[in-house]
Amino acid sequence: ETGEWAFMLTQSAPFEINRGLNGAYYDPDFSGQGLLLDILPVTGMAFYAEFTFDTEHPMGGQHGQVGAQGNRWFTAQGTFEFGTNTLEVPVYTSSGGLFNHPMNVTTAATGMLKLEFTNGCAGGIRSVNLDSGVQAQSKFQRLAADNMQYCEQQYEGPAVVTPWN
Repeated sequence: ETGEWAFMLTQSAPFEINRGLNGAYYDPDFSGQGLLLDILPVTGMAFYAEFTFDTEHPMGGQHGQVGAQGNRWFTAQGTFEFGTNTLEVPVYTSSGGLFNHPMNVTTAATGMLKLEFTNGCAGGIRSVNLDSGVQAQSKFQRLAADNMQYCEQQYEGPAVVTPWN
């Protein structure tokens, strides 16, 4: 055909979880809290660690010898679905250990974690639902942009040129 043509350049693939997401994230509204994420695409596994605080301050002025009494951390791990921007895995808490002491620790599933990368490689929305009834949702963003370009290269795929007249 002859005549005027226009072309639209678009990416062929929507954002999906990839190893470029590995790193540290935080929500600037919640000082002193953050998370670490490790995506392992060869095994289809993801590991997550969150550093946060308890829902209430400890009673009676109790203080820990290592760290503050109200500090909390939990982990989440499991398989993820390729081709999606959402990670949903069980949350685990560990107890019974002591700092720098080799003893048996009890680890139990205590809820679910959902990370939805609504902003692609830059971050998204974190939702935690614990069996205790505690629920939380917040945004998260990269602590540093060191891995951004690599992350973006992992999902962009070839550009698609669509002609129309």
